[in-house]
Amino acid sequence: MSHPLYQLQQENRLSCQLAHELVSLIETVPYQQNTLELKCLELLACTQQKNHILIMLMQTTQGVDIKAQRLRQYQLSQRLSLLICHWQQHRELSMLNQHFIPLLQHYLIEAQALEQTFHLQMQ
Repeated sequence: MSHPLYQLQQENRLSCQLAHELVSLIETVPYQQNTLELKCLELLACTQQKNHILIMLMQTTQGVDIKAQRLRQYQLSQRLSLLICHWQQHRELSMLNQHFIPLLQHYLIEAQALEQTFHLQMQ
């Protein structure tokens, strides 16, 4: 496995872990806003790192899958960034359940598909 592909796999696993933790925090202790904010920012940084790795892979590998994944990852990063910014300004607890949870659940589905792609490439 190439180094950027390995990095992408590692970032994908880390971002899944962070997303699961964030969903758990929102569902169990939404009033711990500092913890939520830090976890959101960690996830955002991780998604941005995945964007960077996907760009590196696009430069070395010709494939529609990588371009499509890059586009989805970029859109998710942008949406997450906007939600975090809005939430930092307003601190609405209802926003966590209405917007963050669906976005994170969608993200976890996407990340699982990416992980399956890694396994197929390894075989």
